[in-house]
Amino acid sequence: MKVSKRFLFVNFITLLRVIGSILLIPIYFNYGYFVLGIAVLIFVSTDCIDGFLARTLHTSTFFGAIFDAISDKLFNIIVLILISIKYPIMFALIAMECLIFYVAFNSTVSGNKSRTTKLGKLKMVIMSISIVLIILLSDYDKLYSIIKISLNSEMIINYLLIIVFIFEGITLIDYIRLYFKNGKKKKVFERELKDKKEIQRMLLSHEFYKENKNEPIEKLVLKNYK
Repeated sequence: MKVSKRFLFVNFITLLRVIGSILLIPIYFNYGYFVLGIAVLIFVSTDCIDGFLARTLHTSTFFGAIFDAISDKLFNIIVLILISIKYPIMFALIAMECLIFYVAFNSTVSGNKSRTTKLGKLKMVIMSISIVLIILLSDYDKLYSIIKISLNSEMIINYLLIIVFIFEGITLIDYIRLYFKNGKKKKVFERELKDKKEIQRMLLSHEFYKENKNEPIEKLVLKNYK
């Protein structure tokens, strides 16, 4: 199936976030937390840009949604690992983030609706802002040389960590609640699937995504979906 240049352009922006995730590692070890914070802020903006362009250019697809979700998780985990070098408590947040992904993945392949919850989206916004601030404040000397404002950086970081952990915990509980509420079914990949070409067409079709974005993954892959 041929894809449009607009589709390739939008998903290239998402790909930049994947590449950026890997580049964050040498950025941190060569330039420290302040430059890392600026880089994170830039790459986080691509998450808003690709979503906006996908809706504006009518290129939203299930492929794009899955690619975006995977790139977000990769980006988040690498950023959290780099922060954990200074704040080991962040390893607990990494474990919670992985658990959310595990529950969401199992819920999706069990045939439940895979769309991100509103609470999950709110958590992402709050977490992104908090993480950027934590990183910048971790190199307070450089930050102060720019803003020239005296701040109790350690106290602010502690409050931000509390906020992040609260929202992460609430989001995890919400995903677990929805998983058990919808019930556990036989995994979709253990049932009769559609032809690979048909699944590919649906993955890359904007029209199919627009009509079925709130439907469970069963409708996308199962041959005898009812």
